[in-house]
Amino acid sequence: MEFNYKVNFPSDLEQPSQVAVGDASDAADGSVSSRSRKRMSGIPVVYLLGWLGCQDRHLAKYSALYESEGFITIRYIAKTDYIFSSKQNMRAVSVKVLESLFELDLQENPVFFHVFSNAGGYVYRGITDILCGPSPGQFAQLQVRGVVFDSSPSRPTMMTAFRAISSLQPPSQHWLISRIKAFLIWAFFMILGLRANSQRLTYFDVILRDKIACPQLFLYSEADSIVPCEDIQKMIQGRRGRGYKVREVMWKDSEHVAHLLKHRDEYKAACIEFVNDILEGRDKEMD
Repeated sequence: MEFNYKVNFPSDLEQPSQVAVGDASDAADGSVSSRSRKRMSGIPVVYLLGWLGCQDRHLAKYSALYESEGFITIRYIAKTDYIFSSKQNMRAVSVKVLESLFELDLQENPVFFHVFSNAGGYVYRGITDILCGPSPGQFAQLQVRGVVFDSSPSRPTMMTAFRAISSLQPPSQHWLISRIKAFLIWAFFMILGLRANSQRLTYFDVILRDKIACPQLFLYSEADSIVPCEDIQKMIQGRRGRGYKVREVMWKDSEHVAHLLKHRDEYKAACIEFVNDILEGRDKEMD
């Protein structure tokens, strides 16, 4: 399975500030010296899981928010055929994500996941399945301290999947051609998905019952045309009802995964404050 991600280290470490890594088995490429490993101890790691159709240059705008604070960031975008394939394939992707932390000797650092849309959510679903499962193995060592959900999660339906695929079509394309192409792509992946597994039928409930006992931050909007804000609000209520610490920021006018574009200062402040409050023990103030 192809697995490509990018890592950014604080510039004061004795290694390249950015390392592009291919398959997880190739991650130990000698770029992280033993001295740098010691200096990396305790530095927060933010693992960003991209949305459907996301490109690394898009995700880099978000990782830059954390890099400006001296955090280590890792960016990963699951391929479309992985997202719409079997639960087993998505679990394999999630295993790769967790393995990469060990390959980079970051297994003892505080880890935060920043999850975008349902595509990033599917990867996180696999992660929580593994960490909270009966046999987490070496992954039980990981220090997951918080999760940020941007424009997710929702109850995946045929309509939300179609809207998500439609959003990937070029804006210059005629609307009818765009809809036909989106429908054909959607039908192809839906057939594969229905034949392979039913993970999209249980995804929302898995996140609702997530047993990773760490605070969560939900960033969403009433104007989101792909993920209904009502679904996210139900998730927030459900998590709070189970006794978990939750924060939320809701906007009225920003589109799906476009909150940073519309509300940059507020978005950055919410993310950085969330991470710092947890690191400094102020997460008890969350409700």
